[in-house]
Amino acid sequence: MEFTFDVLLIVFVVTIIAETYGSIFGGGGFIMVPAFIALGIPPHIAIANDSVATIGTALGGIAAFRRKNLLRVEIVKWWAPGLVVGTVLGATLLVNTPAHFMTGFVAVISILGSLFILFNTNKNLGLHNKKLPRYWREISVVCSFFFGLYWGFSSAGAGTVSSLILVGLLGFSTKSAIGTRKILHLIPIVVAGVSYAYFDLLYWQLLLAIFMGCLIGGYVGGSLAIRCPEKMLRLLFFGTAVAMAGWLVIKSFNAIS
Repeated sequence: MEFTFDVLLIVFVVTIIAETYGSIFGGGGFIMVPAFIALGIPPHIAIANDSVATIGTALGGIAAFRRKNLLRVEIVKWWAPGLVVGTVLGATLLVNTPAHFMTGFVAVISILGSLFILFNTNKNLGLHNKKLPRYWREISVVCSFFFGLYWGFSSAGAGTVSSLILVGLLGFSTKSAIGTRKILHLIPIVVAGVSYAYFDLLYWQLLLAIFMGCLIGGYVGGSLAIRCPEKMLRLLFFGTAVAMAGWLVIKSFNAIS
C-alpha cells in the first residue's frame, strides 16, 4: 500500500495533536485511529501501525518517571505472561475481522472512551499510592491477559484502560500509574509489532510519521500540562473524537448496505 505525502503529513499533524492531549490525560488513540481510517487507511493497518509507533511515547516517558522514582516495577513479571498471550490472540483476531466491523468497533470505543474522559470528575481517585491489595497477583494475571487481547485487537485508548486498572484495582497513584503503564506497554508493543509484521500490516512510511508525531506530541503535552485549562482540553478532545466516530459510523453502515 502506498501513502501520498499529503496523507502522511496529515497523519503526522493529527498524531502530534492527539499525543499532546494523550500524554496529559490518556486516550490519544481515540482520535488517532478514527482519523487515520477517515483518511482512507484500512482499519487493520491503522490500528497496527498506531500500536507499534507509540513505542516513542513509552520510551520517552520511562526515563522521566524513573528519575522521579514513580515506577512500581514489582508488578511487571506478573503482567508479562498475560500480555504476551493476550496480544498474540488479539492480533490474530484483528487480522480475521471484517473491515466494516473494525470501523464500527473503533467508532463505538472512541465514543465511550471520550465520554469517560469528559465526565470523569473524581479528583480524589489516584492521589496517593496505596498498599497492593491481597490478591494483586491474581488480578494482574487476569487483567493483563484481557488488556493484551484488547491491545492486539485495538489499542485505541490503551493508556486510559491500563491506568484505570492500576488506579482502580491495584491502588496506584495517578502519576505512578502513568509511569508504570509505560513499562507495561512495551511488552504488547513489541509482541504486537512482531505479529503485525508477520501478517504484513506494517508500513515504514506510516510508522515513521506516527512515531515522530508521538515524540513531538509527548514533549509538547508535557510542557502544556501546567498551562492549559483541563476543562478546555477535555471539550476539544471530546468534540474531535465524537466527530471522527460519527463519520466512521456512517462509513460502517454504508459498507454493510
